[in-house]
Amino acid sequence: MKRYLLSFLLIACAFLNKSNAQCTIINITTSNFQKVTKPNGSCQAVFDMVIVAQLNNGNKGIWVHFWDVNSYPATPWNYSNGSAPSATFLSNTIGTLGVNNSTSPPQIITSYPFDPTPPVKMATANVPSVTSSGSGANTTFTYSFTKVTLDLPTCTVPQIKADVWSTQASSLGSNTKTSCSFPGRSLNIGDPRLSINGPLKRCPNSSQTSALSFDILTDTANAISVTYEIRKDDNTFTSSGQPVYDPTLDIPVTIGGPQSISISSSTPFNALNATNFTGYNNPAEASTHYWIVATYTPANGTPYSIASINKNVCSSILPVSFKSFTASRANAANTLKWTTSTEINNKGFYIQRFYNGQWTNVMFVASKAENGNSSSDLNYSVNDVFNFKGVVQYRIQQVDIDGRSKYSDVRSLSNLNQAGNALVYPNPAASNGNVSIILADATSSYDIHIIDNAGRIVKQFTAVRGNQQVSGLPRGQYMARVMDKVSGESTVDKFIVQ
Repeated sequence: MKRYLLSFLLIACAFLNKSNAQCTIINITTSNFQKVTKPNGSCQAVFDMVIVAQLNNGNKGIWVHFWDVNSYPATPWNYSNGSAPSATFLSNTIGTLGVNNSTSPPQIITSYPFDPTPPVKMATANVPSVTSSGSGANTTFTYSFTKVTLDLPTCTVPQIKADVWSTQASSLGSNTKTSCSFPGRSLNIGDPRLSINGPLKRCPNSSQTSALSFDILTDTANAISVTYEIRKDDNTFTSSGQPVYDPTLDIPVTIGGPQSISISSSTPFNALNATNFTGYNNPAEASTHYWIVATYTPANGTPYSIASINKNVCSSILPVSFKSFTASRANAANTLKWTTSTEINNKGFYIQRFYNGQWTNVMFVASKAENGNSSSDLNYSVNDVFNFKGVVQYRIQQVDIDGRSKYSDVRSLSNLNQAGNALVYPNPAASNGNVSIILADATSSYDIHIIDNAGRIVKQFTAVRGNQQVSGLPRGQYMARVMDKVSGESTVDKFIVQ
């Protein structure tokens, strides 16, 4: 029987160390952990991560520092003083992940800009997708990362402690001030753990009930106390179609609230066809996904949760498959065209524009599919008459009849001079060294080399489509060499980091 398992580790603590009313780190979670052994015998921890925070539009960066719990500093960093941690304080970290939020999409920062010596170990990750709810100063942002990678000191996976902090500073440097922090959070990997026993299958117009089977296990010989609850998924998905566990949005449905249990290595907890949650026999809840969430507090640590999703296989297919999405500019109109290859239960599409630091809904386009269902190619085209200076970005939010949604890739347009394959924007770049390489043809594939003034290749990207974010470049003069992999045409653009 195929398992559907998406494991999350939730560091559960809200509104800690709030130094600014418009900046609050709510929680940090990790998921899909795996240990990877490299050819040289060393090991890496690879996982996905979600950060949930209340931020205003002034937020510029989020930082996460990871330690082995046994190496966590005896004297924590005093974030209330407003300064970023020093490189010396971070000398025993497993890794540091930095994100620049001033661009869309956000950029992963590849070097620690606040204190250059000694060098700080940096983590790597894919560019996160971002969802938001609420408005103004109370807007809650969810940053979903994939493939966060840490080089481990040994191949024994440690218990981890993490500090998370945010800044509203306009530039990232030695004088950058912290806005809020979330330090010393436990982040155990792999123990305790959840196992989902078979998928849930409950379809619309069916008399079936929802029954969940799962195990909660530990490798600890002595009994430990754990609580568990069942939560209804709110149908929020990443751009790749994966559901996201969000404790602020997924709805608790356990009858009687969280349940307390005791487990050990010899006495795991086994739930077979559990129905102790509201909605299990409600036809209106057919096709619903459910999360199992277990919360545990380690000795001398902070509470965290592990969560696994029990996917309903009647809901496992996303409603729309995008075959293509392009953006072009003619006169004052920006033309967006997209093609869907399949549509299931599709309501339509919100066209969203990113300009001056925020996404806005431009228009809604109803589905062309009869009753929202089609297995043939359907073509869509709209014009957005919008005068702008510099660069504007577009994406599509597809929404189905039941409220689930999915985002397309982002497409960028420029009204600046772009004679070749690419445009470097902004140019000159700010001191944080972040630029976007905007490609002329979103359907083609490009190789990109960033070359410094000494002729050295300092960054390279392969098989890029649409646009590429580049971050963490030191001050200096650079060239962006862009080659179309299909035609072989190559262009070079010069730019400056001030």
